[in-house]
Amino acid sequence: MSKAIYDAEVVLRAQGSAAVTATATDAAKDFDWEYAAGFALVVKVSAVETGVGDETYSFTVNALDSAGGNSTVIMTTGAITSAGEYIFALDGDTARLIDADAAQISLTATLGGAAPSITYSAFLNPAFGFAP
Repeated sequence: MSKAIYDAEVVLRAQGSAAVTATATDAAKDFDWEYAAGFALVVKVSAVETGVGDETYSFTVNALDSAGGNSTVIMTTGAITSAGEYIFALDGDTARLIDADAAQISLTATLGGAAPSITYSAFLNPAFGFAP
């Protein structure tokens, strides 16, 4: 059972999406960083390949300008090693200090190893107990 509230308006990767087998960035989504002082990135990993033993997985949150260019890394997660729900706190004020003209958000899954494969969905949610 999820600890987060699912909202289709802030989905970065839909539930039921196909597995990812190479580093990939999901489509950018308009996002008003100014009004998102405290929020969370929720990543639900339903499957992760670890059979070879050299696979690596992490996620990066990117801020983009209104034209969808000039991507700036806002946050990179630690290693994802198993299926489960991962919740990462983010702060819009901090993001705007890193990228003042940020108008969109995207998520990159970074995969490494001989035969990586990860199945996940991701969305934004008001952060739990997190205030700017």
